[in-house]
Amino acid sequence: MRAYSSLLLLIAAGCASNPGTPATASRDRILATDDRVGSTIRTNDVDATRITLSATADQVFSAVTSSYAFLKIPLTHVDRALGEQGNKKFVMSRTFDGQRVSDYLNCGDDPFGGPNANSGPVTVSMVTRARALGGTSTVLETTLTGVTYKPGASTGPIYCASTGTMEKHLADMVASRLTRDQ
Repeated sequence: MRAYSSLLLLIAAGCASNPGTPATASRDRILATDDRVGSTIRTNDVDATRITLSATADQVFSAVTSSYAFLKIPLTHVDRALGEQGNKKFVMSRTFDGQRVSDYLNCGDDPFGGPNANSGPVTVSMVTRARALGGTSTVLETTLTGVTYKPGASTGPIYCASTGTMEKHLADMVASRLTRDQ
């Protein structure tokens, strides 16, 4: 009994000495959950897709339009009143803009085939919003999500979360167009 009590005391002391999560840790945001297998796709950088630019909303809107054209993403969703534009249903297949699709989207991994995003077509939704803050400041936000189907699998769709790379790439493209035009 004494050995058992000592073991419990050791375990309790080990748990108590765990520093836990640092106070500066980012907040997690759940993007998708698969209840059948218990997996969850999370992102921990909620504000990574939001930047403020020193330009009017009209200037930013035009720069976004030309950036989408450069990326060869047809604009099928344009709402000038909301400052939104993008495409809610286009396909990336294995590579996009010279990068692997898995650099942009996390669709999970196949233990035998690697990242699911690189194994077949991924239907993607990408929408960018330019919202005026007043004067010559505009907030730019991009939302990127995707869904793919594993060839030959009957498990249904695989939902994909953004890695943040495409949003940053687009923001850099927009910012460079704004500085070039000034």
